[in-house]
Amino acid sequence: MSKILQKLGILFHNRTSKLLKDKLLQELAGRNKNSRFYSFGSHRIKVTVVGAAGKVGQPLCLMLKQSPLIEELCVHDIAPTGGFALELNHVDTNCKVTAFAGKDNLANALQDSKVVVLLASAPDADTMSPDKMWYQNSQIVLEVMNVFAKISPKAFLAVGTNPINSIVPMCAEALKKVGSFNPSTLFGITSIDTVRANTFVAQCQGVEPECVMVPVIGGHSEETMVPVLSQAKPCADFSNNELENLTLNIRKAQDNILKIKPGEAAPLSTAFATARFVISLVKGIKGYPEIVECAYVPSKVKQEFIQGVNSCRDRR
Repeated sequence: MSKILQKLGILFHNRTSKLLKDKLLQELAGRNKNSRFYSFGSHRIKVTVVGAAGKVGQPLCLMLKQSPLIEELCVHDIAPTGGFALELNHVDTNCKVTAFAGKDNLANALQDSKVVVLLASAPDADTMSPDKMWYQNSQIVLEVMNVFAKISPKAFLAVGTNPINSIVPMCAEALKKVGSFNPSTLFGITSIDTVRANTFVAQCQGVEPECVMVPVIGGHSEETMVPVLSQAKPCADFSNNELENLTLNIRKAQDNILKIKPGEAAPLSTAFATARFVISLVKGIKGYPEIVECAYVPSKVKQEFIQGVNSCRDRR
């Protein structure tokens, strides 16, 4: 153990603060000594991003490339990805980036994937009407799901293609048709709503955003998302006016950005939030404890409860 700590001391010299070094050494000392090299799990993680060349996909892949938890990052898109992957491989981290392009190579991209991030969508989908967005994106996602169900049905599927509230159930049905549906491995990525909620609550309470956690449930649409401010950490003490303003700001955040950036939506913050979710998912796979994220997932909520929520909404 002393030799390992000595080597870590050399590794962190001039590259990492003493605080971070001490924290990592404490983690190493506390891990199961029966496991080789005192590491969490032995899972080799390959993460595949489908739709990687888009406005969200590119910054997302850059963030994932920096994670020491991911051994291989595979980028796929209809558009060429070779140059993009080559540039990413110049980033000096251990994660290896592989690239595939075109429908014919989707199966190769998905092969041996532990996590698949689905971002594929029509160009400029965020500026379309909800009906048009659903029609065009659903056709794209169905093509991906047909291959996914054959090649990597046991992989964890994180869906970021909008409209998430409709695309995720469609993915579930596509998997059910081939007998590959597992509700524990299908997620709609709604982390952007939690990230925004954390930011707005931090501003309201005058604390650092990194310290705040606000659960946001109900999916990823203005009409259905519910920021559970009563469960906000570390403090949930809000006036009625603050509750109303925070809820409205969280629900209207996307529209407010589109008013200032027409046609561009929020690719950077969405990529940040998506990267956080994917890395949390990888941590869970590797056995890290106490990993908590909000997502849109299959559930067995009773119909009576749903009707009650709708009735409350209608009376507002």
